[in-house]
Amino acid sequence: MKAFGFFLCLLGGAATPFALEPVPSSPAEAPTWWFGAAGAVNLNFYGGTTQQLNPEVTALAAFHKGFGAGAYIAPVLEYRPDPVWGGILQLGYDDRRGRFDDVLCPCGEEGRLSARPAYLSIEPSLRYAPFAGAFHVFGGPRVAFLAPWSTAKTFEHTRVGISTAEGEFSQMRSVVFSGQVGAGYDIAWTPAGSRTRLEVSPFVSYQPYFGQNPRSNDGLVDRWGIETVRLGAVFKFARAGARAAPGPSVRFTVRAPSRVVLARKIQETFPLRNYVYFDEGEIRFSGRYATLTPAQALSFREEQLQDSFPARPTGRSARQIAVYRHILNIIGDRLRRHPAATLTLTGLSAHGSQYGKARAEAVKTYLVETFALEASRILTEGREQAPVAPGDRAASELEMLAAEDQRVEIRSDSREMLVQIGEGSQFMLKPVEIRGETPGIDSVVFLAPGSEALDPWWLEIREAREVPDTSVAPRRFGPFDRARVALPAARLLGGRFQGAYQAALVGQTRRDASRPVPILVRREASFRLETRHEGIHQTNRFAILFDIDQAKAVSAYERFLAEAVTSRIPDSGAVSIRGRTDIVGKQEYNLKLSRDRALGVQRILEGSTSARGLRGVTFKPTWSGEDPRQAPFGNATPEERNYNRTVIIDVLPE
Repeated sequence: MKAFGFFLCLLGGAATPFALEPVPSSPAEAPTWWFGAAGAVNLNFYGGTTQQLNPEVTALAAFHKGFGAGAYIAPVLEYRPDPVWGGILQLGYDDRRGRFDDVLCPCGEEGRLSARPAYLSIEPSLRYAPFAGAFHVFGGPRVAFLAPWSTAKTFEHTRVGISTAEGEFSQMRSVVFSGQVGAGYDIAWTPAGSRTRLEVSPFVSYQPYFGQNPRSNDGLVDRWGIETVRLGAVFKFARAGARAAPGPSVRFTVRAPSRVVLARKIQETFPLRNYVYFDEGEIRFSGRYATLTPAQALSFREEQLQDSFPARPTGRSARQIAVYRHILNIIGDRLRRHPAATLTLTGLSAHGSQYGKARAEAVKTYLVETFALEASRILTEGREQAPVAPGDRAASELEMLAAEDQRVEIRSDSREMLVQIGEGSQFMLKPVEIRGETPGIDSVVFLAPGSEALDPWWLEIREAREVPDTSVAPRRFGPFDRARVALPAARLLGGRFQGAYQAALVGQTRRDASRPVPILVRREASFRLETRHEGIHQTNRFAILFDIDQAKAVSAYERFLAEAVTSRIPDSGAVSIRGRTDIVGKQEYNLKLSRDRALGVQRILEGSTSARGLRGVTFKPTWSGEDPRQAPFGNATPEERNYNRTVIIDVLPE
C-alpha cells in the first residue's frame, strides 16, 4: 500500500537521532516493562465480491472495492529485556467499517452499500530494534473476535431514488485469524534523571488481505476481503530501577604455550652501540664503563664475556648493558688482534670542537696505554654539537637529549672491527655473542584488561578436575596492579610433564564516592600445559638498534637480517619480533614507532626467508612503545635509552 510505504519511510528516516532526549539505553537504567494505551485510525480497503447480503437480500449488482476509516483503541503491554529484542501485547477495539464504491444496477439506478464490522482483537508481536535505539519494527499474529453488539453485523443497502434497506450480514465469522507487520519510533518525554519514564511512539502497521474475510465463504457469491493500514501512536510509561554504580568491566584470558620447553640452548647476539658517554662538563669518560689495568688487559679476551655473563632466562638487559660497559675493552682487544685495523674517535660537545676533541683524546689515551697500541692507529677529532631545538618537547626530554650529545663516537673502516649491514659503506661494530644452556623461558600469560579498577588483584591456580578438591588450597600469586602478568610455565608444572589448570582472577573494586561498598570480582579461565620432546630447544636471539625517532633506518640492516638472522631460521620455525622505544616523545607516537620498527623487520625477514626457499615460518610481531613494564632497559642514562630503541628477534625451532 502506498500510504503504508510512505509512512514507513518516514519512520525509517527517524532512525537518525532527533533533537530530543534519547531513550535510555543503559541496562542499569532502562525499564523492562512498559504500560500504556494505543490510539489509531484504521484505513480499511475493501476488495473481492459482495452481492448476497443475507438469504433475503441480494443486491442487483455485485460490489467490489471500497474504503473506510475506523477507530482503534487498545491497552498496551511491552516487554523490553534488552535494547534490541522485546515483545508487545495489545488488546483492542478494532473498527473495520467502510463503504463500497457505488455500482450501476441493471435498471440504471446507482447502488450503494456500507458496512460496520467491529472486533475485539488480540495482537501479540515480536519487537526488534535493529540499531538498539528508538526505531523498531514489530510483527505477529492477529486474533479478532466479532463484537457482540448487533451493529457489528449490519449493512445499509441503497438503490438511489428507489429504496434503502438495513439488515444484518449472514454468515459473519465470529473469529478472524490474520497477522500484521509494522514499525514505530520511541520518543522520550522524560526529564533528565527521572526514574519515571514516559514515551510516545508513533507507528504504522499493515494487516494484509489474507485471513481477513469477515464472512464465511459460501463458495457461490461472497468473497469479501479487507486489508488495513493503521496509523497511530502509543502512549506508555515505566518505572526505572534505582541507578546503580556500574560494575567494573574486567575480562580475563590465559595464553599458554602449546608446548613447554624445560631447557634451552641459547645464543644471544648483542649489538654494540658505538658511543661512549660523558657526564656534563667532564672530559674523562664516565665511571659507568669497565676499565682494566695494563696487566689485566694482557689476559683479556672478548670471549671471556661469555663466561662472565652466561645466558640466563632473566636478566638479559643486565647482561647486554654489562657487555656494553666493556666496549672500550672489546675495541682494545680487537685492535690488538688485528694490527692493521684503525679507528677514528669523534668527540661531541656543546662547549665547542676543542672540548669534544679532548674527550676523544681521553678515550684514545685509555686504549693506547691499556692495550699497548700504536697511537698513530687511532685518529681523534672534535665537533661542536648545537643545542637540541625545543620544538614541542618537554623540558625533561630536552635534558635527556642534551645528555646524549655528550659522547665520543667510534668509527672504523677496518672490516675486522665491523660487520656489514647494508650495501656500500654501511657498517656497525661486530656484535658480541653469548652462548649457554638455560632453564626454559616459556611463560603462561594472564591478560586482565579492565583490572585497573581493582585494588589490587590476585591469581588463584588449582588443578582442573571434574570434581574440584576443595581440601587443597589453590596456589596464590600476587598482588598485581597491571593488566598483563606472566608466570614461568615450568614453575606451574612443578617438575611434571603435563597438567590441566583452572585459573581465577580475584579482586575487589576501589572505594570511591560512587561506590562506597567494594564489589567483589572473580573471573575464571582454564588452560593446559604439556612439555615438548625432551624440553631442550635451541634459541637464537638478535637485536638491532635505531637512532632516536628512526624507524625507516631498519632498511640499513637488511643485509644483516638477511644473512646473519635468516641463516639461523629453520623450515617451519617461529620468529618472535618485539619493537621497543625509549621514553623521549609522546606515548602514542612511541607506540606507533615501535610498531613500525617491528613490522619493518618482519617485512625484511619475510622477503629473505622466501628468497631462501623456507616454508612454514611463523612470524609473531609485538610492540609496546615505551611501556616501562616491557622495556628492555631503564631510561635513566643515555646508554639505556639508546638500547631501548631496539627490535629484539628470537628465532625458535618448530
